Amino acid sequence: MELSEVLSTLNGIAAIAVVLGLCLYFHEAGHFLAAKAFGCKVHDFAFGFGPSLIAKKRGETTYRVNVIPFGGYVRIAGMEPGAEAVEGGFHSIARYKSAIILCAGVAMNVVLAIIVFTVVAVWVGVPDPTDESIIVGKVLPDSAAERGGLMVNDRLVAIEDCRLSLTLREVSKDGIAHRAGLRTGMVISKFGRTPVHHPMRLYQYVLQSTDERVEIAALDYTAANLVDQQRFVLLQRPDLQEEADSKRAMQALGDAWGVKFGDLNTDTIVGTIALRRGKPVNITVLREGVETNVTVVPTPAWARQAVRDRSGTVTAPHARIGRIGVVLQGARSRVGLMQGLKIGVLGSYGAVRMVGASLWLIATKQVQGAAGGPVAIMAMSAEQAKIGWDAVLRWVGIISANLAVINMLPFPPFDGFRVALLGVEGVMRRRIDANKDLAFTLAGFIVIVIFLLILTSRDVLNLIRYGTP
Repeated sequence: MELSEVLSTLNGIAAIAVVLGLCLYFHEAGHFLAAKAFGCKVHDFAFGFGPSLIAKKRGETTYRVNVIPFGGYVRIAGMEPGAEAVEGGFHSIARYKSAIILCAGVAMNVVLAIIVFTVVAVWVGVPDPTDESIIVGKVLPDSAAERGGLMVNDRLVAIEDCRLSLTLREVSKDGIAHRAGLRTGMVISKFGRTPVHHPMRLYQYVLQSTDERVEIAALDYTAANLVDQQRFVLLQRPDLQEEADSKRAMQALGDAWGVKFGDLNTDTIVGTIALRRGKPVNITVLREGVETNVTVVPTPAWARQAVRDRSGTVTAPHARIGRIGVVLQGARSRVGLMQGLKIGVLGSYGAVRMVGASLWLIATKQVQGAAGGPVAIMAMSAEQAKIGWDAVLRWVGIISANLAVINMLPFPPFDGFRVALLGVEGVMRRRIDANKDLAFTLAGFIVIVIFLLILTSRDVLNLIRYGTP
């Protein structure tokens, strides 16, 4: 194994430790701080798992740094399921205080998300809304992009000689497209049942069709319901001529349908490259004020690709796609700490909302096969490390938001179940039988363990077969 591979592996392991360590440690720290604030006895507060490297007792609490840095734990007196009430314990204080102790772990996960999103915003800046440039932020070592000559800070201006995307920038109200139901901001995603990303590919499909009307699918991201985002419409097939120039070709198609296509975007670039594995792709870049053509040959790789069926349901099967090994980003502008903090708060709120929405989409079967277990989280953490540590920190924020939402589910052994239990006890004005509490918690724990084992086995098999969960 070469030194670069060793360093990449160590970098990935470090990313896993940071992601799991921070997310779980902050969660347990929330329980610890709230318990201490309400005068509860805390027997242990540990960073990591396994044998202790350092252990020091202060008061009734032993503080530990353990061997395996993938999280932490806190042991509060009387908090274990089924435990009897003890002096200075979890059940010896007012129930609302006990509920706050439980919710404090979730609150700290939100705080962690705010912190990391703030750090990333201040560190690397935020997207500049006035500049729609597509910039090469990183070129991975020994990648197709490096071999083809792409360089950091190159601005991508065209792919396969086309400077447009399939986003509908304008839709004329008296045009064919508008009458069929297309609106400004929609994105053409399919010709019939065939996915399409490159504007000239759409043009060729229309040109070669012998039908009087052609069917296309467009995505409307303003639709609240995921399955309603995809719309199929029939458009009159125009008489088109073979065109060598993409600008004139798309102008002809746009004039026929009454639309104007948007400028080149990242989705067009990524989608085009994905479908061109092993085949040369011509990319035009702006480098030091001069346009240069670069030819890259995307490397075939396994990855999950989002696919919408006819009903609009989204699945993410593994597919063999093309990749060139670059990180694309938009133009960015620097922000100060206070602006970064505002962005961090909004980012944390958005991440929590996204997790909640994702769980709803899975529960309502609008998205299928989207759940991943601990192995998937670790694999994705290592992948983010290849992109950069700003990506790792963003991933920390997303996983922390996941933990916040999932831990509030009213299902044992999650904190949400314990909070709900305290609510029931408050109505009953007595504690639920300790044996029943223990039985419910154990039953839920067994279900969760079985579920995690299923996810883990699936993720491991996917890693063996595809190299990605």
